[in-house]
Amino acid sequence: MNSTGNIVELPKRNCSSITGMFDDPLYAQLAVSEARAYKEAVPFSHIVFDNFLPENLAREISHAFSDPEDESLPWRFHNNKNTCRKFIDDERAWSPAVRAFARELQARQFLLFLEELSGIDCLLCDPYYIGGGEMVTGTDDFLKIHADFNWHHKLQAHRRLNALFYLTQEWKPEWKGNLELWDRDMTQAVAKVE
Repeated sequence: MNSTGNIVELPKRNCSSITGMFDDPLYAQLAVSEARAYKEAVPFSHIVFDNFLPENLAREISHAFSDPEDESLPWRFHNNKNTCRKFIDDERAWSPAVRAFARELQARQFLLFLEELSGIDCLLCDPYYIGGGEMVTGTDDFLKIHADFNWHHKLQAHRRLNALFYLTQEWKPEWKGNLELWDRDMTQAVAKVE
């Protein structure tokens, strides 16, 4: 979502492989063209992109996502007053497509995209997926208003950015569950993302 509250809609395009997906020059151009919108967004720096991934690859990754009903997988649970959801942070349990996507997110091209967009140099990815990985929030599950931790104890580094990818196909607005970005006083949601 840029500073005017609009979602940045990318053109539909194809890419034949998850590997190298961020080699597309569109991402470098996008980082340069949207850096100001990212920095000026309220209530804090952020941006929302529709069609960020080529549709065919987004569908491939979505279809390869771990089945939340599969009890043979090492699903872990957050279940307390602030959150109720399940996740897998051990990439050994992910499908080859999801694993390939995760590796692309750690690659130089994606980190350079994030650095150009945010203006923050020397970014590192979290190879431990602390607070990340495959996550599922189902019916009646929730994640309440919160601020993420900012010190990564394993990397001994500050946590500066989050990249969230929503892969649910054919989302229905009546399901609700919007991502809400609240003001610093936590009095109102300034931005909502379906």
